[in-house]
Amino acid sequence: VPNDGVAHLAAAIIGPGPLGRPSGDVASYTLARPGRREAGPSTGSERPLRLMGSTGSQATTAPCSIRLNILGWVQLEIGDPVLRRSVLHGCQARAVTSMLALRRAPVHKDELAELLWHGALPEYWDGALRGLISKVRRFLDGGGVPSHETLVGDGGHYELRLPPGVSVDRHDAKALIATAATALAERRSGDAAIGLRRAVTILERRLLSGPDNAWFDQARAELAHERLAALELLAQADLQTGDLDEARQAAAEALTLDPYRESLYRVLMQAHSAAGSRGEALRAY
Repeated sequence: VPNDGVAHLAAAIIGPGPLGRPSGDVASYTLARPGRREAGPSTGSERPLRLMGSTGSQATTAPCSIRLNILGWVQLEIGDPVLRRSVLHGCQARAVTSMLALRRAPVHKDELAELLWHGALPEYWDGALRGLISKVRRFLDGGGVPSHETLVGDGGHYELRLPPGVSVDRHDAKALIATAATALAERRSGDAAIGLRRAVTILERRLLSGPDNAWFDQARAELAHERLAALELLAQADLQTGDLDEARQAAAEALTLDPYRESLYRVLMQAHSAAGSRGEALRAY
């Protein structure tokens, strides 16, 4: 695979989009090898998180890795490996949490209200929104993330400011793909494949089952594009490492998402040809 082609695909993946900031703000990841702990965002040194007690009046200090999952179930996974999960219930609370986590910027309460009620505002919508924010704060506190520092309200805006040591699965996937694309361009195909498999696993999960909202529709479309790009890079990485069955599987899965993507057919033909299946290569052509 030409290095400039991989670099171009990486730039397309990590460029600016509706789900996050430009590529300069993407966390740096180290690809984990089997038998090693999977690395999180590179922060120089991991700051201990304050784990709230059952009363919330006192906090203890302990090193901890926490991930906020917004794809699939909205939940906090505590520990690496995971020691405990805290699930957020209620579709509206999940929608608010997902938008704040994806945006990584202040969101005005009017925009949140439009997301939740689609212009048909209840009479006391402001109070209802404050109730949902309080529910999200309890969810964060219960998972060991102090909400008074993390979920900030100011001037009619709300912002989720996650501290070092707390990551979001969607942003993890984006950073993993970017790092793997660089590794693939440098012919470190095995390292690339490890990170890409992790990214694909994350992106297989759906961003909420609702709501029906234009912003979330755009977010889902971008996530689907990233999953497609990750599968294509994975097929290329497996082809370079000689894992031909894995390469064919990744390419075939990607083709179910975009059956007209010519670059995927090229990878599939190369994998069949390298495996000695010339007939299959011709059929792919």
